[in-house]
Amino acid sequence: MKLKRFVYLLLFIGSCQKAPPQSIQSPLSTNYNAAIQAAYQAKSIPKLLELKQEIEKLKGYDDTLALAYRRIGNVYYQLGQLDKMFLNTKMALTILQKYQKANPSDIAKCELNIGICYLFKGDLLDSAALYLKRALPLFQQLKDVKNIFNTQNQLLRLHIKREDYEQANLIEQNIKEYVNHSELDNGILKDWYSNLGLKALAQLEDDVSKASIYKPIVISNYNKVIDYLKKQQNEKEIAAIWANMGVAYLHSQAVDNAKVIFNKALIVFKQENETVNEAKCLNNLAMCYAPQQPAMVKKLLLKADKLLITHYKNKAHIDRTELYSNLGNLDFNKKNYLQAAANYQTAIEQACSGNADYLQQLAQQKKFQFNAPNQLLYPLQRKAEALFQQYLLDKKVDHLLKSLKIYETLDDYITRTRGLMTADESKFAYSEKVVSLYEKALLTAIAAYKLDSKQYADYILRFMAHSKAAVLQESIQQDTAKRLANVSKTASDEEQSLKWEVAKARTDLSKADSAQQASAYRALLDATENWERFIKRLELEYPIYYQSKYSGLKVLKINQLQNYLTEDRAIIDFFWGQKTLYTATITKNSFKMDTTAITPLLQSQIKNWVAALHADILNNSIKAQLTQYSYPLYQQLLEKPVQNLPSNQVIQRLTIIPDGVLNLLPFEALSQKPIPHGDSLLQKSTIAQLLVSKYAMSYAYSNTLLFGAPQAKREAPQDLGGFGINYEKEYENEDIEKKASGRLRKAEKDVVDAQQWFSKSKIWTESTEDAHLKSFYKNAPDCRILYLSMHGVLDDSFPLKSGLLFTWRNRLQLLQLSDIQGLSLPYNDLTILSACNTSLGKESKGEGLISLSRAFSFTGTKSLLTTRWSLEENAGSAIIGAFLKYIKAGLPKDIALQKAKQDYLNKPNQTESLLSPNFWAATVLVGDIDCLELSSAPNRCWIWLLFLLMAIAFGKWMHQF
Repeated sequence: MKLKRFVYLLLFIGSCQKAPPQSIQSPLSTNYNAAIQAAYQAKSIPKLLELKQEIEKLKGYDDTLALAYRRIGNVYYQLGQLDKMFLNTKMALTILQKYQKANPSDIAKCELNIGICYLFKGDLLDSAALYLKRALPLFQQLKDVKNIFNTQNQLLRLHIKREDYEQANLIEQNIKEYVNHSELDNGILKDWYSNLGLKALAQLEDDVSKASIYKPIVISNYNKVIDYLKKQQNEKEIAAIWANMGVAYLHSQAVDNAKVIFNKALIVFKQENETVNEAKCLNNLAMCYAPQQPAMVKKLLLKADKLLITHYKNKAHIDRTELYSNLGNLDFNKKNYLQAAANYQTAIEQACSGNADYLQQLAQQKKFQFNAPNQLLYPLQRKAEALFQQYLLDKKVDHLLKSLKIYETLDDYITRTRGLMTADESKFAYSEKVVSLYEKALLTAIAAYKLDSKQYADYILRFMAHSKAAVLQESIQQDTAKRLANVSKTASDEEQSLKWEVAKARTDLSKADSAQQASAYRALLDATENWERFIKRLELEYPIYYQSKYSGLKVLKINQLQNYLTEDRAIIDFFWGQKTLYTATITKNSFKMDTTAITPLLQSQIKNWVAALHADILNNSIKAQLTQYSYPLYQQLLEKPVQNLPSNQVIQRLTIIPDGVLNLLPFEALSQKPIPHGDSLLQKSTIAQLLVSKYAMSYAYSNTLLFGAPQAKREAPQDLGGFGINYEKEYENEDIEKKASGRLRKAEKDVVDAQQWFSKSKIWTESTEDAHLKSFYKNAPDCRILYLSMHGVLDDSFPLKSGLLFTWRNRLQLLQLSDIQGLSLPYNDLTILSACNTSLGKESKGEGLISLSRAFSFTGTKSLLTTRWSLEENAGSAIIGAFLKYIKAGLPKDIALQKAKQDYLNKPNQTESLLSPNFWAATVLVGDIDCLELSSAPNRCWIWLLFLLMAIAFGKWMHQF
């Protein structure tokens, strides 16, 4: 008997381990289900509504009632009535969520369909993402391949709409496996190819210079969609695809093809009473006649607008935004600037759902739901341009100031839009997209500055600061805000952990072979989604920190910046425009603007000089190039700014904020005087006229970042921490991508020698087998000075794969750029990167070079000693060694580097070839220039500053005589 009871108990426990049983269907329920299915197959809304009403009168048939609502929603979706689909599907979900025995698959399908509604109706992307991301894990648990693919396919479309192509590419790669290895419904595949065509079309519209790449992708995928739709005899959708293909032809300059295909689509849209699509098609057809036939353009645009107003009144804001932007362009090209501005204003109001108070609401930083956020940027910018052009004609200051106000609003809008993006690559792409806007804003600000220098100079500084390194500025600002908001250690640790998960997933993806790639993509997608959820939680728990992500970048005003400057220091800030180089010169008591034409000659001289500096062999041709361009480049880049400096020669320290190609130049190697014919830049008599002899030079990513880096913690466990690797072994994984290119004979010796200057120091080397990544992660955060003497790996095509090479026994370990950005170095005041090419990388217009040194700036380090090209070992060792000696003596960092370079150049018996800037100019200082406060010795900054003040006073006294 006891045995029998025990067996029953085991059976009961076993039954508890199984999945919850599905509800038993009663005969009546089964009959209703069959009837609902039959009505659904017949697409009979009246019959489905009748069945729903009958079931509502019954009790205990919740799952059957939910099925009726779902099927009604499905039919409305097929009929294109999204409002009714949404209401019925939402009702079905509400019933199922209250029904304890509800099938998880039914719940997930409802959430998928609601997500689709939000995605296609009104572009409510946040709500769409919420429901789609709820549905996906349920389908994954159920191993429902069809709906896993379908949900991810909708997420793909969502990221295309957000213009977040990094995430879109990620999802595309993730679900390609399903296309290749699963039997999917042709209708689902049609949506897949449609999304691929849409993504390529969006990328083509963003960058028409790549039309040859994107147009074939658009046409190929859309033709697959058309093949499916022809079998379904769905002329309406075929016409919509034709319209998109026409846009691809239009942007790739195949205008005749575009006209033909737009006219084919128009015939169908008119037959099907597709008024909105007809108006869109007329709008695009009008562009085929611009600018040669303006009368035809205007006729087609007004016809399109009449259709929208007649049939949709206030429900076609998105389409009217683009339409009125095009009307504005038409008047702009005719130089009817005020009429153009009026049309752009209408476009702006349409983008804001008809709201004319957009400027006030943006200026007050209120949350404002734009009907067409992606379309708002263009008409705002064009209205500002039109008003500025009108000012140039009539010189009415009111037009100029209105233009400037719009650019101020645009700057806020850009900052907030970029803040919503999660991936750095997407932020960099967005910054590159808007950089031309900042040049136009700068032109407007300069015009206002000429009228009133005191009132409008700050606008110049603001636009120059936001035109470069904005992503880095945002990161540092958010880090500072996190401390001010007292973010808990738990939240801070979670943030760091999730950042590392994303960085690790990116690293794993870059290493994955073809067999591992799909799972690596999925892991990165999961890590990114976890990060997004955490950020949303921050909004509720730490609103001060969260708000800092969207409240705009804090830019210093001129008087604030000047308060930081000493009498002996000047800042020269560059903006590299399309045709003009803009230069701001800032001293303690002055602010001056200059412009220089960017000529093909100037671009050629920079290119040739940089190539000569990077040359491995110093032959006569290279020597001639170095000499030939040193003075002409000074004339074009620095002569005007230097002339703006005080005439009493008190300025001894220059901070350069480069832009564009200027990021590659070592300005200290420019000559202030012409070099006589026959002389060489390598002669000691010539070196005396180089800028290194007169100024202590440093660099910065933006004027705000000069003084915006967070203060390091006091009393670091180590004043100096050094990692030195000679690369003397044969490495098992020394492939082409991660090859240690030759031995570094002095790398270990350099970090060992550096210890002599600092009592609290520790080094890790390859010889002791502790110069590995685990040791770096553990010890680097404790160092005031971090000295890394090792090989750098540069990957121009994929910057995230650039990195520093550590070693572990017989293997190389790559610390990638993406890993570096996730580091926290709370005590760090100075990072020395004695590795090749640490300041080189892929240029991101509007952001600068995406380099290793820039990655360390994300960690919060105050300053970096880094290299612009391959570092010659002996010269690098001598300069860095002397630099550390002067740092220990209490000198400011920029003066310490200047004296170290002067020692190298003035060394007795120094051979002429070693005087070349190829050897000594590669090492540059970026960021903060102040003295280091080291625990092992008192701060001697005050002594040096006192000496400088005494020298200045003595110079003024002598000048009286």
